[in-house]
Amino acid sequence: MQNKKNTLLCFILYKTMLDLLFCKGTAVHFIYLNRILDFNITKYIVGWIIYLLIIHLIMKINNNSLRFIIKILFMLSGVANISVYGLRNYSNIHFLIVLCFWFLLIFLCVIASKFREFRGCEKKKIENISSNHVNTIFFILSILITIYCIGKFGINVSSFSNLYMAREVFRSQHLSTIDSYLMSWNATVILPWLFLIAIDNKKYIRACIVLLFALLMFSMNGMKTWLLLYAIIIALVFLTKRFNSDDSINIVLLGLSLITLVSVILYIKTGDYNLVALIDRSIILPGETNYYYLDFFSEHEYLYLRESIFKVFGKSPYNPISSIQIAKINMANAYYQNATNGLIGDIYGNFGFLGILTYPFMILTCLILLDKSTNKYNTTIRVVVMFILMWMLVNTSFFTWIMTGGFLLYIIILNVNKRLVLIFKK
Repeated sequence: MQNKKNTLLCFILYKTMLDLLFCKGTAVHFIYLNRILDFNITKYIVGWIIYLLIIHLIMKINNNSLRFIIKILFMLSGVANISVYGLRNYSNIHFLIVLCFWFLLIFLCVIASKFREFRGCEKKKIENISSNHVNTIFFILSILITIYCIGKFGINVSSFSNLYMAREVFRSQHLSTIDSYLMSWNATVILPWLFLIAIDNKKYIRACIVLLFALLMFSMNGMKTWLLLYAIIIALVFLTKRFNSDDSINIVLLGLSLITLVSVILYIKTGDYNLVALIDRSIILPGETNYYYLDFFSEHEYLYLRESIFKVFGKSPYNPISSIQIAKINMANAYYQNATNGLIGDIYGNFGFLGILTYPFMILTCLILLDKSTNKYNTTIRVVVMFILMWMLVNTSFFTWIMTGGFLLYIIILNVNKRLVLIFKK
């Protein structure tokens, strides 16, 4: 009971700080991107009531893994979905579509967690997985991929001040499908996995070597999220060595709330917007972009995956692609216009309301598979892998997330490692 109260209080504080950030930071600094405050008191109050109801439903998920995953997804996207409804006075119809997705997904997780095999019973853990040959092979493979990519695309980042220019230079180069897969898998799956295993097992020299190659990958295109992954891994490893998954996510919520408050104070006092921009881009904007997609595809043709996995079978009806058109409509003054989006925006853009009703079943299937694949791993590895994958899901289209986003590769790595360790133990 006390843990549920703590969770509720942490989520309340978290939403309050995000609202403050939008009102005093986002809506002030990013007014040139049309990120303006259009406060509606009725919608804001309704949003808070529904928000508290959703938190209550999330805490009814009995399975620890499913509950933790939904907390991550809702923290990274759902909170912003509800906040901007009142802060930006978004359409009631679009808000109902958003709620339909969240309530259906959470309800399915509640139902699934009632089945005996998903109740989160204690599992015998794998003590150490750092020494098997699979991870050594992946270590060598990651080095080869990094060398190949650097040789082909070069180092474009000379300093943090030229990140946008570096991205522009990188995007001007031809990126084949194979290159895209190799870069994404290496940067978001293989290297983070190797870093996690090294840190978890206190192999700090290997962790530093992995981090060096991660910096080389970053130097090609300046993707800050590729570096942010390692800060997340370190923080979560530290937390999960001391707390369970529920307490860990509560501390994350408190930490993000504190950082958000500091960013707002820093912005008001000094005008430094870097921290405000980082939090807005990581948490608020992905949730708000869902509404951009809902608005656009309410009046335009659905994609039916023709800009993702089915693009080889059918041409996109949009030129340039829809994400660029959506960015030009909603953020015309942005330096780079490409409003990529995961979860609700991607779902509605491809299949409309039918997708909102069907995708939660597919997402739940993936979550159950992830739960089974992380079975027998210690809490640290389970939590970090789940967090990384949910973060990717929020920012990537669903089927891209499965392939290039790394979900399938993580499932393979988890199961192969587990199988080998269990075989050698025999």
